[in-house]
Amino acid sequence: MEFDKIFAKEISKILDNKLTVKSIMKLIEKPKYSTQGDIAFPCFTLAKLLKKSPNAIAINLAEQLKHPLFAKIVAEGPYVNGFFNKETVGKKVINTILQQKSLYGTPEVKKEGTITIDFSSPNIAKPFSMGHLRSTYLHV
Repeated sequence: MEFDKIFAKEISKILDNKLTVKSIMKLIEKPKYSTQGDIAFPCFTLAKLLKKSPNAIAINLAEQLKHPLFAKIVAEGPYVNGFFNKETVGKKVINTILQQKSLYGTPEVKKEGTITIDFSSPNIAKPFSMGHLRSTYLHV
């Protein structure tokens, strides 16, 4: 489910594509508290572009953003916060699970980007100790 992409497309439409969907998606955040919504878009980047305050931009976007995926959209300071419609999102997730079956939840392998691989190299002239484990263990 790419609910953030839907959110980004709606914002991009309202902005007459002044920001691309991709650049909007990079800015989308998850609010710190669940009472603030399920998804948030900070309007700081738009302030310079639109020559308005981030708060005014957030209010404008919140008033115009309408999509069945969201129960409500609110402006909270310089952020546009979206609350998902639980019934709509639930149906989409269940349908996806039924379609993908055992593949649901497996990560998608992206063909672009950078992958960093770090190998530990403890000093073999010294005894291996607990201090070496910090940089030797693999976490994914």
